[in-house]
Amino acid sequence: MRILEVSLKNIKSHSDSHYSFSPGINVLSGPNGAGKSTIFEAIGYALFGVDARDFVANIDRFLRIGSKRGEVRVVFEAAEGRRYRVSRTVGGGAKWLLAAERDGDFEVEEHGGSQETEARIAELLGLSSSRALKDQFKQIIGPFQNDFLGPFVIKSATERQKTFDNILGIDSWRRTFENTRELQRELGHRTEQLRSKMADRREQTRPLPGLRRRKRELSTELQNIDIDLGKTLKEQQKAESALKNLEQQEQALRKHEQILTKLAERIKSGQEHIADKNARVNASVEAAGIVQRHLPGKQTFEAAEKQLEQLRIRQSAQRKLEKECLVAETQVETAIARLELEQHQVLEKQQQIETARKQLASEETELRNDAPLITQAAKLPALRTELEGQQARMGQLEGRREGLQEGQEKLSEGICPFFAEPCLNIAGKEIEGFFEGRLSAMAMERSEIAGLRASLLENITIAENADRELSQRKDRLARIEKDRQTLLRDEEALSLKTAALKAGQGPLEEQKRSLAQQRLTLREFDGLEQDIALAEQQRRQHASDRDQVQAFEKVALELEEHQKALQRYQQKLTELEQDHKSAGETLAQLRTSYSLEIHDQLRLQQRELDKARATLEQRQQGQQQLLIDTESQIDRLRALLLELAQQRREHRKLRRSSSLLDYLRNQVFKNVSTKLSERFRGEVSQRADRIYRTISGAEEELCWAEGYQVSLTDFADGQRRERSDDQLSGGQMMSAVVSLRLALLQTLGARIAFFDEPTSNLDASRRENLAQAFRAIDQGQDELSQHWYDQLFLISHDVAFSEITNQLTELEK
Repeated sequence: MRILEVSLKNIKSHSDSHYSFSPGINVLSGPNGAGKSTIFEAIGYALFGVDARDFVANIDRFLRIGSKRGEVRVVFEAAEGRRYRVSRTVGGGAKWLLAAERDGDFEVEEHGGSQETEARIAELLGLSSSRALKDQFKQIIGPFQNDFLGPFVIKSATERQKTFDNILGIDSWRRTFENTRELQRELGHRTEQLRSKMADRREQTRPLPGLRRRKRELSTELQNIDIDLGKTLKEQQKAESALKNLEQQEQALRKHEQILTKLAERIKSGQEHIADKNARVNASVEAAGIVQRHLPGKQTFEAAEKQLEQLRIRQSAQRKLEKECLVAETQVETAIARLELEQHQVLEKQQQIETARKQLASEETELRNDAPLITQAAKLPALRTELEGQQARMGQLEGRREGLQEGQEKLSEGICPFFAEPCLNIAGKEIEGFFEGRLSAMAMERSEIAGLRASLLENITIAENADRELSQRKDRLARIEKDRQTLLRDEEALSLKTAALKAGQGPLEEQKRSLAQQRLTLREFDGLEQDIALAEQQRRQHASDRDQVQAFEKVALELEEHQKALQRYQQKLTELEQDHKSAGETLAQLRTSYSLEIHDQLRLQQRELDKARATLEQRQQGQQQLLIDTESQIDRLRALLLELAQQRREHRKLRRSSSLLDYLRNQVFKNVSTKLSERFRGEVSQRADRIYRTISGAEEELCWAEGYQVSLTDFADGQRRERSDDQLSGGQMMSAVVSLRLALLQTLGARIAFFDEPTSNLDASRRENLAQAFRAIDQGQDELSQHWYDQLFLISHDVAFSEITNQLTELEK
């Protein structure tokens, strides 16, 4: 895996920069402020997802001054040889996108979010996906310049242990051991709770055998009741059957009585209808003769009415035109008058606006002279506070006075006010003078407070009046400003109205011409009134003929209908008389077969059986409810038995889980992290020692000791000497940390690394040796290490590094 190109747009000092890198060692050089470290930060931001706030306090400082949005793009080649481009924007709505190269173009991959994008990049970089990419970059791959020594110089052994366990990914075992302590206590607590619940359930299920016996007894009693109820139901059904037959006979008797009555009523009604129809037939014959005599006059009336209708239409058109002429004359006269009136109103309005403007200016000057009122209103909060203090003082004084008065009353009787019994302390003593002196002093103090309160209330009233006056003046000033704006709008409206008056004179002349044309058209209707009078005369002469025909025409036309209806009524009356005779015979037969005495006896027997049945059913319901309650209690206790069995299974399961957890905590979690730490430290120490010897050029052994402490061992004066990190010089510590970081990178499998000024605190000899060590690693010399990385990025001003680099990139301000 290697980085091919990096582009920065509006990132810190870079406005629009593009850089290409080669495999192996890439050195960035240039003056301070040229943006060398910014390139490392940009790679960490885009490729590893580091937060911009890890580089700067405010995200705006990660952008170029004056810019609102920036972008970083990194093109890299994955292990399989395919090229990818990752881009990440800075600013509002920041996006993190990964694109794969296809046919010379980059196509963005679809990801469900930043977490999926990060996992995909980690896969392409060959890094662990169990830890955040940004943590791997900040801790191992590209530590910030100020954090290069970081975890190696932590003074606290515990904190240093936690930090490196996290970096190596083995802290989870120790955290698991610590986090399961609470789980172990919880398992023990739950086991004890279950044991207590099981004891409660055993006690609750003891009544179960007695309830089962009670259930059997209730079932036997319920069966006996069911037998008695069955016998009663059979007797009741037999009685109901006989009663039903008698009720049917009674209903048939009543029904035929009603039928006979209705038939008699219908016969009477039919006779009345036949008489009425005879009268209607006679009336229709007479009406037909009247219609025949007056029909010619009606026809003459209708012709005159039709002619009159046409004349009325012309008359309506005439009146409409007259109205239009009248309206037009009125509109012309009104328009002339309105024009003159509006011109006069415009002049008056102009004068009113000028007068109102002067009045507002005068009133505003008067209202703004309010300095004395402001001074008085400012005293109001202090006066109210002082008044509250005096009122509180008065309340305390009243409480003390009432207490003295009560004590005086009690003690004057020789009774203790607290214990309500004779007081031995004051027996034979004079106490009146003591209370009178105290009460007199309190009265004077009360009078003083009352005077102060009266004075304060008077001052508060003055201040409140001043405050209200200020508020009212403020409202009046606001209204003056509002009135001034209204005057401005009135002036604008007045200007528009003046222009509209000038424009309205043209339409007025057009209205006058239209009125003259309408008057000429109106002369065409001369003589219309005489024609209408003649038609109305003919209409009046024959109106009586029309009225006679209209009055009797409908009755004459109904003659045939009335004759047919009369025949139907006569036929129906004959049928009803036959039905009435038949119904009378049937009713006589029903009265012979029905017995009212037998019917009443059966009704009495039915009521007695209903009472017996209700008693048995009530007993049955009571026994059933007792049985249901008993079964419910049995079901509840059975459920408790099942719950008890489940609790026993849970209790056994909890005991097994607790035993397993004890084993895992004491035999696995407690020891694994320690073993892994020893293995990692040994592997890293071996690699780091070879690198360190090359850098230092001295016979010193570098060891990453217990607790991840840096240690150097040598033989000075023939004696073995071991020194820890706080005993080393700055150059020794920097050389050791560089060696350990290179060894860590190789151990963790990182194929790319970034070093920002790794030669600080190193003398010239060590700087040259460090450069040669990098070159030896790059070439895969056996005495140092295998060629484990694809690219190494360095920021350095040393000539030694410029000589061993595969590519030197010079940056300028």
